[in-house]
Amino acid sequence: MVLQRTIENLRERPKHERQAVAFWIAVAVVAVLIVAWGIYFATSLDSKDLQPVNDAYDQALQQVQTQRDKTPPPPDDTGWVSTAPQTQTAASDASQQIQIIQENPSKVDTGNTGETDSTQY
Repeated sequence: MVLQRTIENLRERPKHERQAVAFWIAVAVVAVLIVAWGIYFATSLDSKDLQPVNDAYDQALQQVQTQRDKTPPPPDDTGWVSTAPQTQTAASDASQQIQIIQENPSKVDTGNTGETDSTQY
């Protein structure tokens, strides 16, 4: 009854006033919906509903890090791929070979079979 009377009074008013009332009613409805959603969202954060999402995120992050570790380094500015770890390995191999030679000089294979190399440089 009161609502019907209010609607009839609004129909008699000019169009711009009716639009203003409709606008503020829409703003109020949206505000109520946002507040209700915010309350629901805040209470859902307290629950364990997000645990599967967090577990999936952690697993995906671990997979990305593992894949990144397997990816070769990009070329440097000259276009060559960095070989720093390989150089360190080669240096340690060389030092091990030198140590073996120093311990057993009689077992060193010089590759010299007694033949002379006729190649001229």
